[in-house]
Order: sequence, then C-alpha cells, then structure tokens
Amino acid sequence: MGAGNFTLANAETVYVDDVYVIGETEEEQMDQDSINWKYEDMVETILEQLPDSFSAVKNEWYEGGSIIAENNFYTVVVTGWQGYYALSVVLKDNDNRYDWGINPLAAHHHAGVAHRFFDKVHDIYPLRVPTSAWTSGPYEKSIAA
Repeated sequence: MGAGNFTLANAETVYVDDVYVIGETEEEQMDQDSINWKYEDMVETILEQLPDSFSAVKNEWYEGGSIIAENNFYTVVVTGWQGYYALSVVLKDNDNRYDWGINPLAAHHHAGVAHRFFDKVHDIYPLRVPTSAWTSGPYEKSIAA
C-alpha cells in the first residue's frame, strides 16, 4: 500500500509532478546537480507568482517541507512526496488576539488567495489536486479571479 496523497492541516494544496522538475530522461533523473538546479528554478518561478505581500524565506521547515515564502497570514510550503512536489498555502496560527490563533479575515480569504496563486503557477506547471486519499486529477483554474 502506498503513502497516499500529501496533505497539511489548515492548507490549500496542489501537486506539481516531479517530471517537470527533475527531468524526463533517466540521465536527467540520475544527475543530482541537475535535480537541485531544476528544483531551485521551480521554487524561484513559484516565488515570482506570489503577490508582493509575500517575502521569500530560506532554510526554514514546516512539517517536512521547505517554507519558501510567507506574509502575516499565510506560509507557502513545498514538500517532496512520492513522485511529486506538494505546493501548499498554509494558514498561520500566530494571532494571539483569537483563542484559536487564526485570524478570521485570513481564514475567510484563504481559498481565494491560494487559488489565485495556483492559477498563476498552473500557467507554468500543470498542476494536480487530490480527488481522494489515494488519487489525484487535473487542476482546473478558478472561475473567479
């Protein structure tokens, strides 16, 4: 039995197939320098799609993934998982004004912010979304931008 689809609590998540990042040929997949360079290129490309309110982050980790950007409300995390990279927009649990720690304004806008961002990334990398615990299907761009 496999590991299932990657998920994070309080997050909107899509998947980028690693073939778009590590290469299609066996030689490209075996060349670790090429893999590292292509991964870094993917992260840089993803960062360029974020709104100006986000700042790039280096060398920070979240639940096994790499934090690549954040703002006051959200954290963007890339996690390598079973042949793909999971790209997640996670709600920050850092607002001490609320017992539950999450700003209600951030929670209300979470899906919209994440999907506008994913729509831009989807123009560059074909994305997938979980359709069950074990399967995924093609990402479809949001109707409302």
